[in-house]
Amino acid sequence: MTTFVPLATDGDGTASAVAVGDWLLQIINLKNPSQTQSYYTQFLEQFDKDEETGEQKIRDHFQLFELLLSQHQLVFNYATQARQPAAAEKGEKPQNRKTFLEAVHEVEEFFTVLIAMVVLRIENVEQAGQAAGTLCSVFRASTDMAEFRLRLLQSLYNAFPPSFPYRFPIFVATLEYAAETNLFSVMLPYIRYINEWMRDWNLPPSSKRQVFLILANELKKLKKADEAYPFLKRHVQFFQNEKEEILSNG
Repeated sequence: MTTFVPLATDGDGTASAVAVGDWLLQIINLKNPSQTQSYYTQFLEQFDKDEETGEQKIRDHFQLFELLLSQHQLVFNYATQARQPAAAEKGEKPQNRKTFLEAVHEVEEFFTVLIAMVVLRIENVEQAGQAAGTLCSVFRASTDMAEFRLRLLQSLYNAFPPSFPYRFPIFVATLEYAAETNLFSVMLPYIRYINEWMRDWNLPPSSKRQVFLILANELKKLKKADEAYPFLKRHVQFFQNEKEEILSNG
């Protein structure tokens, strides 16, 4: 597999993008050969030649991100199919097959580069927020490989600085996915930072209630009633001074 170049030391990220694109094209050629040329053409269109240096430069990081992420289902399938017996892969020699752990590692590298692209290269905050939201949706789209998907959500959250305005929705998405997949125990180390993060997020009362209710309910499911009660209490406290219609819907 092509070695990915960290975007932090990669000029404008072109080398990393090319490495990721090369890896992705190999998978497309293996799984959907008829689509290889079309995707290759689309990928090349994402670059322009720098007249001064003669080097290829990325036209628009957001558009490139969207093109790479458009193959997310194929990428996840690449990992899940690595769990199947070698005979299940038609036209692929068994000795060339990746192990499941190798495939998962490659998929994690792929998404790590995409996350870095959002954090380091997409300068428009709204576009970065949109890209982060799309990644959340992709990671939450299935319960297959749930622990791996939860790890990707955690990586996405941790990649952004506290000042990033869309960090809170990522955290909620991570909490909800952990709850949906019965993996909330993985989130317990995060809870000790909740007060600090609340200050960073500068949330309205409704968002605070949302987080505290999730924490209270999930801790109760884990039979941690003593730890759940303070969060339930804080959930109720943030109804104070709210309008009557909010109280009736709470």
